[in-house]
Amino acid sequence: MPFPLPIQSSPPSICFKTVSVFVTLLWLGMENSFAQEKLTEMTVDRPGFAETPYTVLPKKWQIETGFDYFSRYDSRLFNLPTVLVRTGLSNSSELRVTIREAAEETKESSSFALAPVSLAIKKHVIKKKKWVPEMDVLAGIVLPVVSSPQFSSKTGTEFLLLFENDFSEKTAINYNIGFTWDSGRGEHVFTADFCYNYLPNDRLGLFVEYFGFGPQSLPSENGLDAGITYLLKSNLQADLSGGFSLVNARDNVFVSMGITVRL
Repeated sequence: MPFPLPIQSSPPSICFKTVSVFVTLLWLGMENSFAQEKLTEMTVDRPGFAETPYTVLPKKWQIETGFDYFSRYDSRLFNLPTVLVRTGLSNSSELRVTIREAAEETKESSSFALAPVSLAIKKHVIKKKKWVPEMDVLAGIVLPVVSSPQFSSKTGTEFLLLFENDFSEKTAINYNIGFTWDSGRGEHVFTADFCYNYLPNDRLGLFVEYFGFGPQSLPSENGLDAGITYLLKSNLQADLSGGFSLVNARDNVFVSMGITVRL
C-alpha cells in the first residue's frame, strides 16, 4: 500500500474502468492458473506497507492492484486504483512500475489526478541462513507525468533495505527501513515498517504491522494495520486489510482491498 498522500474522489466513468481492470485480472488468472507457479503471501508486496525481500523470476509478470480509502483528519483520500507491475530481470532482480490514480475530497474542494509514476529495481543481496535475514535493496525514481496542483512537479527518489526472518514454515517477520518520496509535499520521507506474518495453511495468510513516516517539515505519522490474503488459484491471490494512524494525536483510518495475478 502506498504512502497515504492527499488524493481525490472519482467520477463514475473512472470507477467503471477500475472495476473492469479487476474483472480482467480475475479472468486472466483463472485462464492461466494451471500453468503458473504458486503464489504465497510471502512473495506479494501487497497489502500493507512493508515490502518483501523476494523478486519475480525472469519471463514472469506479476500485477498487484487494489483500491485504497483513507479517512484523514483533514480530508478523504482514495487510490482508484494502485497498480504495481513487476517482472524479473534475472534470478535475483526485478523491474517495478507503480501507477496510481489518486483522488481527494476536502471541505473546500475535490480533485482527481494521475500520481507520479514510480520506476524501481529490486535486487537480492543476502540469502537468509539461520538468524541472518533475507535481504534485498529497492531503489527507484519517481517521475511526475501530468501537471496537477495535487502533486509536486519535482522528480524524487526512493531507497529501501528489505529484510525477512523465518521462524517456522508458518511464521515470519519482514521489515524495511529507508526513505521514500512524498509526491504531495515534494520532499523525501524517512520510513520504517515491521510486519509479523502467520500462514495457517497453504492458502490463507494473516499479518499485523507497524509503520512509521517521518516527513522533514511536518509531524511524524505512526500506525498499525492488519489484514488477510487468500490464494484463490495457483497464480491468483486476493487481499483485504485496514488500519489506523496518528498525526499530532489526530486519528486517521484506512481500508484496502486488492488482487494479485502472475502471468
